[in-house]
Amino acid sequence: MGARRVLVRERDGGLTDVARRRPVTDSEVLDDLRAGRPFRAHRRDTGADCTIEVLARVLGLPLGLSGRRDTRSPLAQFAEGLIGSRRPGCDPR
Repeated sequence: MGARRVLVRERDGGLTDVARRRPVTDSEVLDDLRAGRPFRAHRRDTGADCTIEVLARVLGLPLGLSGRRDTRSPLAQFAEGLIGSRRPGCDPR
């Protein structure tokens, strides 16, 4: 697990990594979560914590391999990312 990433949420909804001074995509945040790396997010204009809002948005974004929106729940998508998908014919025992 890496160090906690600190993000600033811009007025337009975009995210900026404070330490690296660069924009961060929702996909990058989701990859960090899957890798066990925590984050905190704060609004640029007020400094208020918005970590939960960013987390909710990020968990709603994953796309299927086809590029279409994945219709599984965000929690199911996140869990699959953590444990890996089960392929037909694989015996989980």
